[in-house]
Amino acid sequence: IAPLFFGTIALLISHNIFTQWSGVYTLLIALVSIIVARRDSVLKLFTYIGVIGVTIGIYELVGFRLSQATTLSTVGDAFVILTLVGAVLAWGYRLLHRPIRKVLRLEDAQVLTIAHVHFAGASGLGLMALMPLMGGGTSQIAINLLAGIYGLLGCYALSLGRSNAGWLTLGILQFWTGIGILLLDFLPPSVLLEWGGAIAALIAYITAAIPWGRLGYTTINPIRNCAIALPGSVLAITVFSANVPSLLLAGGFYAWLATISDQFRLSYVSVALGIWAAWRLFSAWGLTDPLWYVSAVSLGIVFIIESDPTLKGHDRRETRHWMRMLATGLVAFTAIVQSEASWSQGLLTIVLSLGLIALGLAFKTRAYLYVGTVVFMLKVLRQLWVFIGNYSLLLWALGITLGLLLIWIAATFEARRSRAIAFVQYWIGELDRWE
Repeated sequence: IAPLFFGTIALLISHNIFTQWSGVYTLLIALVSIIVARRDSVLKLFTYIGVIGVTIGIYELVGFRLSQATTLSTVGDAFVILTLVGAVLAWGYRLLHRPIRKVLRLEDAQVLTIAHVHFAGASGLGLMALMPLMGGGTSQIAINLLAGIYGLLGCYALSLGRSNAGWLTLGILQFWTGIGILLLDFLPPSVLLEWGGAIAALIAYITAAIPWGRLGYTTINPIRNCAIALPGSVLAITVFSANVPSLLLAGGFYAWLATISDQFRLSYVSVALGIWAAWRLFSAWGLTDPLWYVSAVSLGIVFIIESDPTLKGHDRRETRHWMRMLATGLVAFTAIVQSEASWSQGLLTIVLSLGLIALGLAFKTRAYLYVGTVVFMLKVLRQLWVFIGNYSLLLWALGITLGLLLIWIAATFEARRSRAIAFVQYWIGELDRWE
């Protein structure tokens, strides 16, 4: 241990000034530490100290060269080169773990752990390199190099992810980061903001379509989870800039993913994106009436009711009914509110209610019939009230007519009671069997 002790003192003295030999001194002391550790297994701690010293020495050599380089344009370039060093060290320990194991007298798992630590360090430096890149403080060559480094890191993680979900997820994210760096470099920001969702959907589609099982990967769920998250995350970032084609393409991707994975609930995202795209179109066309926007939401709800396999069973009949009530009720309530603006809109609401009634009778669906009937009665009464308000004499005529009708009903009710009760019971039974 004495050589190591005196060498450490010499190392501290030599590092008072950072020179081109500082890294060499560190490497020599690290080598001494490894040699000392080989003498006895009790001194294995010095092996790890030596490994750390080798890494520090290499970074010192590279760091000095970077400080003296005249062609290095920015701090971002320096971080890119340091990231490359970390990636090379990680791959070096990974590929040469058998001879390194013999030299260091460590187990395979211990050498691979050292490689993983260097991988983590390279990933951290890569994140630090992204910061100046986002601010435009990285040269063109360094940007391309950083994308390639992320590809190396992605390959490293994917090579370990055949039976490990964490490494597989990390590898996919590393590759996507590299692709994102290239896209940021080659595409204008306006294009990325408008088409980011479509680009993300394309990348996610390619990722999900790769035959991972044939390549030896036994864990597929992380791939699907990453593919699900990517387009949605990008659209959340570009929420105010994404164009209609981008929204529709992303929605189509989620519909495709829902089909191949037999997870219909993913198509809910497609429905939401379709509604969002419809709203963007309405806004672009200058349609400001709330009924347009509410109708898009209601159509989305109806699509879910008619398509979701989990809502098909007889035991979900009431759920389907109340969801239809919600969908039609939204449209009906909005139409009633808007109809107060003019007589013509009131008539349009009456036509809408008649359409709902016809739809309910045609498809034997209670929700459409109920909502249509309620809206029709409310609007007829409201229109009569408005009409009577303008022509007050009609109030007397309407009162007389209504009184005569009630007298006639009272006079003939006893004779028709059995038929009326049978009629009501028949329709109660019919409605109970309706959807």
